[in-house]
Amino acid sequence: MPESEYEYDEDRIADRASMQGIFNSLRSIHEKLNLLIKNQNTMATTLQNIQDDVTGETSLIASLSTLVNGLEAQVNAIPGITPAQQAQIDSIFNTAESNKAALTAALVAGTPAAAVSTTANG
Repeated sequence: MPESEYEYDEDRIADRASMQGIFNSLRSIHEKLNLLIKNQNTMATTLQNIQDDVTGETSLIASLSTLVNGLEAQVNAIPGITPAQQAQIDSIFNTAESNKAALTAALVAGTPAAAVSTTANG
């Protein structure tokens, strides 16, 4: 029991200050958790955008392959090409194939690996 009313008021003030400190700490934790959730959502959106870009690039590379193969077949079907012209044409298509391979390698290097499941099936 407090010896005086004054001592009781000091205890109440100390309790309120302590409670206010706890409340402020909880508010700070809450704000940090909200920021963490916001950043996680932003990161998930960014990762999805990257995955969508990679998928689009894969389609573009497949289209480029089809285009190069089609053009090569059409050019090879042209009658009367001289050996010098054929050498230039071959050089162009070899360069296109090298570029396609470089694009594919860059795409593979930038594509995240598929997730591996660690759960065992029954």
